[in-house]
Amino acid sequence: VTNIWAQPSVPFQTLSVPVVSNVPASGITLTNARLGAWLVAGGFADVRVYWGLTDGDTNAEAWQNTNGFGDVFAGSNSSWVAVVAGTTYYYRAYATNSEGFGWADSTGQFTTPNTKTWDDQVDGTWDIDTTQNWKLDGNPAAYRESIYCNDSAVFDDSATGATNITLGSPVSPFSTLFTNNTRLYTLGGSGGI
Repeated sequence: VTNIWAQPSVPFQTLSVPVVSNVPASGITLTNARLGAWLVAGGFADVRVYWGLTDGDTNAEAWQNTNGFGDVFAGSNSSWVAVVAGTTYYYRAYATNSEGFGWADSTGQFTTPNTKTWDDQVDGTWDIDTTQNWKLDGNPAAYRESIYCNDSAVFDDSATGATNITLGSPVSPFSTLFTNNTRLYTLGGSGGI
């Protein structure tokens, strides 16, 4: 008797309860961010990321938005979402298949940058998170940089203080815009842009 086997053999994976994790938010700008999910285990699963202005924890109904990636077999998926400047957002990955469902272990969060306008109400120093020489929506504010994204800087004719600006340390604004016609700005000091 001769045994005859089909060639080649085909591996397969059985389904199990999906295990999913958040993909860190990336590409964060004033108006967009990229959110994603990583299907770690479980075989095929319907994968999505829930997101919004409040943390919905593991309650799908408590989230304001969801982006689905369809049936996924391991790996990561992501998509762009529209966001508003100067806002903190929360997100959490979710996956489901015929064996059950799973949420990421924790909720992620990120904050979008703001556009700050130079006003120099204190001391002419451009520093990070300290001196309120900037305006945001007409109110005094400090320039901010974070691991997610840095503020945008605007220099225009509305500044009421000095236009000689001292950079005490390096700064990395998301963008820098000079729209001045009557005020002459001078940047100096030991820092840089």
